Amino acid sequence: MSKFTCLRWLGLTVIKRQFTVNEQRCDIIAVDENKRLVVLELKNGEDRYVVQQLTRYYDALLEHKPFAAWITIDQFA
Repeated sequence: MSKFTCLRWLGLTVIKRQFTVNEQRCDIIAVDENKRLVVLELKNGEDRYVVQQLTRYYDALLEHKPFAAWITIDQFA
């Protein structure tokens, strides 16, 4: 069984792990059933700055569009 089986149950398909954009590393990049990009950031504990971190990833991914062939770029999940 794949370690990403739980993500498939949620309707997500992993397209990249440990992806670097603008010198920042996203833990998991996935796509949902509607071809919207999903960014997952894994944490071992509480991190009150995770929203800012995900916002930086979001902005960088919108700017560079590295997965345009996989997703509908104007619709993030």
